[in-house]
Amino acid sequence: MLNQTINAGYMPEATGERVRIALRLFDTLERNRFLSLFKIIQLESKVEFSLVDCDDANVVIIDPDEPGGEHMLHSTTQAITAVAYTDESATPYEHTIHKPVKLPALIALLDSVAVARARVAEEERALQRDATRRQVSAAEGVFDPDRGLLGLLRNKGGNGYCLIAVDGTELLYLDRVWSCYYSPLGDPKSVAAALDGVVNSEERCKETPLADDAFKQIIDKNGFQHHPLESLIWAITLSHSGGARLRGMDEGRALQLKQWPNLIKLPHRPEHARLCALLVQHPSTIDSAVAKIGMDEASVTAFINACAALQLMRYQEAPASVQEEVRVDAGRKALLSNIVKRLFG
Repeated sequence: MLNQTINAGYMPEATGERVRIALRLFDTLERNRFLSLFKIIQLESKVEFSLVDCDDANVVIIDPDEPGGEHMLHSTTQAITAVAYTDESATPYEHTIHKPVKLPALIALLDSVAVARARVAEEERALQRDATRRQVSAAEGVFDPDRGLLGLLRNKGGNGYCLIAVDGTELLYLDRVWSCYYSPLGDPKSVAAALDGVVNSEERCKETPLADDAFKQIIDKNGFQHHPLESLIWAITLSHSGGARLRGMDEGRALQLKQWPNLIKLPHRPEHARLCALLVQHPSTIDSAVAKIGMDEASVTAFINACAALQLMRYQEAPASVQEEVRVDAGRKALLSNIVKRLFG
């Protein structure tokens, strides 16, 4: 029963680290009780945990009944804090244990903090992976719609109402609830035109949350008009992705449109409709699309990036027929070029 209870929580194989626990402000009797129970649990369980000094802990258990306990409880910076109370009434803390400490209660507490620590550790790793991916994208010149200003605009899970500022100056007010924005600059093309050189900057583009009432007061006071967020993402990507390809878009990968973008409302060139017709029907590499449509590579890439920023693209390995088509088209162009040179010098 002991193994079943505690093993339901934190498993070292899944996270690669152990739970490091520090006891704070316990009197000698209660601390010794903890230590005795920990030894019993360690003998019976495969869960990886250890008692450490506070500086090395990722979980801290505090006794608020001791002098200075309440202050430490409110000032601790540990991600996971457990509280040991004498009073058995309900507490506002997620992880609690009542004194005098008993074995089943300590097992339940360890299980609780272990699961929480595993969750926090995974969140920390995800943040690190994301930061690394962003650094690599920036260094390689890869288009990443989740970075910089586009990342803020596309973040549907962010604050419902916020101010987006560039270099400390207001750029637009974002309403994620209704997927629209308000800006002193006006329509999407005007906003995009003012953003040269700052779109991919994590440091220069900042978001400030706004309360519902404050947001509406600013909009009403300034008389800003609302514009679709989709149109702004499209305009910025077309103008500022700079011909950089999406990560993984080498010559051997193909793209296909899930559906047409709303070209009735989105600014576009005539060739964009031809690209849509091609990419909806057939998976194509960028090189193949360039050869078939006759647009320059930077323009085709910018269009594909804009569709990807609106989540309209899917990716797959290019069929051999597509790759062969690219080679044939390239061969034909080279042949025609040689003929023209021979005829006209």
